[in-house]
Amino acid sequence: MNEDQHQGSISDLWRALSEEPENGTFHLLASQAAIALGDFGAASILLRHGMTLSSPEQWGDPFSGQWVDLRASPRYLNQIGTLRAFLAERPGATYARFLLAYHWAYTGRMGQAVQELERVLEIDQRDVQAWELLRITESRLEFIPAPLD
Repeated sequence: MNEDQHQGSISDLWRALSEEPENGTFHLLASQAAIALGDFGAASILLRHGMTLSSPEQWGDPFSGQWVDLRASPRYLNQIGTLRAFLAERPGATYARFLLAYHWAYTGRMGQAVQELERVLEIDQRDVQAWELLRITESRLEFIPAPLD
């Protein structure tokens, strides 16, 4: 996808989200678009709202079948690298840490997801979504293929 197509896709997504604001899948997808734009605060808000609107079984659905491909995408890897650099400068930014944990969980980096979620929960033990994502991540740990590094 070239840059014009990428920007067009993001515009289409924002339009769809404005037309169906209670669609959890659109929020989850919009979260990824916000990461692409480098807005981790908005990405986290969109992710958490999408998770609230969806059942836990649906949290990874927007990218089902694509997570392995994403792990090899230079654009995606750059976005995650930027998020990791952001966290290196702001280790207490639990919203960004949760965002990274979500992506680790759904790209097969389960051990890293668990570590990030545990760090989130050290700061806020009442974070219900972090507890649920941790439960899901730990339950899937043995069924997810090893990450491509």
